[in-house]
Amino acid sequence: MDQVRWVANLSVLFTELPLLARPAAARAAGFTEVEYWWPFDGQPRPSQDAVDDLVQAISAAEVQLTAMNLYAGAMAKGNRGVVSHPHRGQDFRDSVDIAIGIGSRLGTRLFNVPYGRRLTSVSEQEQDAAATEALTFAARAAEAIDATVLVEPLSGFPDYPVKTSRAALEVIDRVRRYVDPASIGFLLDQYHLATNGEDVLADLEFVVPYLRHVQVADVPGRGAPGSGDGAVKRFVGELLAKGYDGAVALEFVPNGSTEESLVTWRTEFDLT
Repeated sequence: MDQVRWVANLSVLFTELPLLARPAAARAAGFTEVEYWWPFDGQPRPSQDAVDDLVQAISAAEVQLTAMNLYAGAMAKGNRGVVSHPHRGQDFRDSVDIAIGIGSRLGTRLFNVPYGRRLTSVSEQEQDAAATEALTFAARAAEAIDATVLVEPLSGFPDYPVKTSRAALEVIDRVRRYVDPASIGFLLDQYHLATNGEDVLADLEFVVPYLRHVQVADVPGRGAPGSGDGAVKRFVGELLAKGYDGAVALEFVPNGSTEESLVTWRTEFDLT
């Protein structure tokens, strides 16, 4: 599978190094493309120095920042997005402006938007309306640089409402009523969907027209492809057979050092 564009997710890989040292480590390991979750320690409005330092680290390493999450709240505290939280609208909009600026400087054209866990103090209808408004804002901002915002199902949180491919596509279709369809698409995370009990191979029959980005890890355990029973290699093969020509990001949690876990992935995909 030499034709696959592999991306290193630097929020879970090379975590033995400081955040800004990881692009160079990824390049030394053979990657030319990387991605991050929101890389500013849960801050919706990082300083200009923090933004410049990130851009410099990526540029100096000579890697492409292919994708980046938009602001999702305090991930360490269990937050998984704020777009459906009506009181966080300004934080999110400010983060969009920062992300689009980074995209303009680095050529990043994919921005993942975690939806947000359900609030008990606000109706679901109000939360979904807030999400549609926030995602519409982000998609319109992305249009200015020919970029795309992404919607991704997640596992691990029963109160996260977007757990399946069909749920994500419903969100995308809501937003596409107001924006260019190319400005919002689907992020298929094979690990999250499989963990939620979904048949990811069957999903390919209907998600490919929406599909803009893919992330993989083995199941169970979220380890390197080849470490579990998730048949990641077969999934990627079927993905390519369906005509997908985007990137595939490694978003797995290393068992031991990142380099040791990358050996497992390379062996599984005959990349050694």
